[in-house]
Amino acid sequence: MKKTFGWIWQTICYPLMFIGYQVIFTVGYMVSVIVGLILEGNEELLHLVTPEFLLYNMDIVVIMLLSCIFTFLTMWLILRNEWRSTQVWKTSGVPVLPIVLCALLGIALQFLIGGTIYLTGAEVLFEDHAELMGMVVGNDLFMEILAIAIGAAVVEELIFRGVILKRFLERTSMKTAYAVILQAFLFGVIHMNILQGMYAFALGIVFGLVYIWVKSIWAPIALHLVFNLYAVLSSNLSVGIVAETPSTIELVMATVAAFLISAVFMMVIYKKRSHTLGDLQETAEWI
Repeated sequence: MKKTFGWIWQTICYPLMFIGYQVIFTVGYMVSVIVGLILEGNEELLHLVTPEFLLYNMDIVVIMLLSCIFTFLTMWLILRNEWRSTQVWKTSGVPVLPIVLCALLGIALQFLIGGTIYLTGAEVLFEDHAELMGMVVGNDLFMEILAIAIGAAVVEELIFRGVILKRFLERTSMKTAYAVILQAFLFGVIHMNILQGMYAFALGIVFGLVYIWVKSIWAPIALHLVFNLYAVLSSNLSVGIVAETPSTIELVMATVAAFLISAVFMMVIYKKRSHTLGDLQETAEWI
């Protein structure tokens, strides 16, 4: 029992660490603002420093980038021997076509999720999602690429696919389907936003599947990176551009097309999956 709880803690500690660093840097920012006002002799302005003021004025992208860097470095210190023995960063022998298809799949999934959110009116129901996206993207393109497209993609894939899913499959008798769903659920929860958590859950399933099929961490990283990169670029490039809103039928057609393209890419990735490479044990039973 003690051994079981040990590996469970060793598994969930990494997403908790990621969240912890975000909390630490957020609190650090808030404290720095208050201390700065005091040192400048502006104590009379302290009553203006409300949680809402701090939330809407702090640089979330910088906090995310710092959290990604510190999480990655901490994981490297803890897991460097395991990563070295399993050759987690191995590129030689990794099938190129599935990696490329994963990258293209990231674009298709952006259209699919974006169209679904718009058509269902989900962003109206979950107004906090639009506010969060407005705070994160559309400001500093270079920093957003570093933090969101690269940093978040690499760190989150290492945590949820490279550690959590891998350990579910190798250290438990959990069926593959359950392992994929459970790690996707945890991936959705960590986003701490209802709407984002729902589509992150769906994405987590896709990320988990391509990781198992290709047997390389580079597959979900490529998919995740391009998915985030497209969101960052489209948000920044659309700032100040007044475009005609597409009709409902056009959106439906684009969303259906994105779904079909995503399905085709998934099928091809599955067909081209690696049977020899990898650090995952083959799991015979899915359910």
